[in-house]
Amino acid sequence: MKKFLEKKIKKIAYERIDILMSLAEEEAKKGNWERAKRYVYLARRIAMKVRIRFPKKWKRRICKKCGTFLLYGRNARVRVKSKRYPHVVITCLECGAIYRIPMIREKKEKRKKKLEEKRAFLKEKGVVLTTPRLIILEYLLKNQIHPTAEDIYNALKKRFPSLSQASIYNTLKLFTKLGVVTELTIEKEKTRYDINTTPHAHFKCVKCGKVYDLFDVPLPQTEKVCGHKVLTAQLYFYGICQKCDKD
Repeated sequence: MKKFLEKKIKKIAYERIDILMSLAEEEAKKGNWERAKRYVYLARRIAMKVRIRFPKKWKRRICKKCGTFLLYGRNARVRVKSKRYPHVVITCLECGAIYRIPMIREKKEKRKKKLEEKRAFLKEKGVVLTTPRLIILEYLLKNQIHPTAEDIYNALKKRFPSLSQASIYNTLKLFTKLGVVTELTIEKEKTRYDINTTPHAHFKCVKCGKVYDLFDVPLPQTEKVCGHKVLTAQLYFYGICQKCDKD
């Protein structure tokens, strides 16, 4: 009974924090900084009183030094730095406090979020989440290099000796059918797989063999071509990448 009450209290606390922080964001956008600061103060007090961690989505929107709600581009400056190690620098323009966040952590969090989304999507489709499927899905999210089935097998066989090539081929076939991955036929002899299913073009370097995503190149938006119904469209470019061109 005690554990049940504790869970309920924590759930209510998280809901209250979310409401208060949403109100703080609204007030900050209107320019009511003091009222926004007050909402932040109340949200932090609830977290301390109930002894819960402050939600991640709001944690970096607060200046720890002055307690101001940070509205990026208004009272906070965000810069990406690559010196020593890749990191994001957040500067509070109210008190001058500087926060450095490693981008490795950011990437891990994004990957974890994507993995959860993909898992939820597979569950919705009624797919049984077996160990091989989860291993392959995690690998694709972690290594967005447009791998082939052989690349995946060679990368995972040492860690997972029981994982067969047949399992990888069957899993990729299932993922392609459900729309979890996109099949790339950029090479005649190989089939590559892209975990990013957002429609975009691809570039293959004929020198090093790497395949790059091209998100800025617009794809032809058409439903019919010469009376034929278009289901999918792929746009491939071949040439020499920037790295190879310098060499």
